[in-house]
Amino acid sequence: MKATGIVRRIDDLGRVVIPREIRRICKIKEGDPLEIFLSEGGIFLKKYSELAILQDYVNEYVSALHETTNYPVYITDTEHIISVSGMPKKGNLGKEIEDDVVKSINEYKESFMQDKIIIPIISDGERAGAVVMMCNKTDDILTELELKLVQTAAKFLGNMLNYAS
Repeated sequence: MKATGIVRRIDDLGRVVIPREIRRICKIKEGDPLEIFLSEGGIFLKKYSELAILQDYVNEYVSALHETTNYPVYITDTEHIISVSGMPKKGNLGKEIEDDVVKSINEYKESFMQDKIIIPIISDGERAGAVVMMCNKTDDILTELELKLVQTAAKFLGNMLNYAS
């Protein structure tokens, strides 16, 4: 944990203002949900990931998708990779997502290339993350079958989020 040197007072309604610079660094926008954690050392705030409540389903689905296709697969929330299969967990799990994945998520747009498929996960019309499948060899190409499998995974997870909320 890193000290910022910033001190804020709690108002009479129990609110604390998070400085703009901290929100910018942490990519927290107005309306973003934050999760509150308690420990002996204090109170901690973390951006809330809707997909975190489905972590067991996410892990199982990404594993099954990789086992079925033998292609590397990962699932993201709106900022980080939260589950991987067919690629090393170390160095990938928790990693910030690439610009092309961010663009697909933000634009609610599917991306189907011969070497990578990106399908946004949508829940109640809101972006929750993406399912990404990639080729593991330069001479492999992804087909319509893999596209349908990734679309199914994204739709399933989006529907699960609808039921969980």
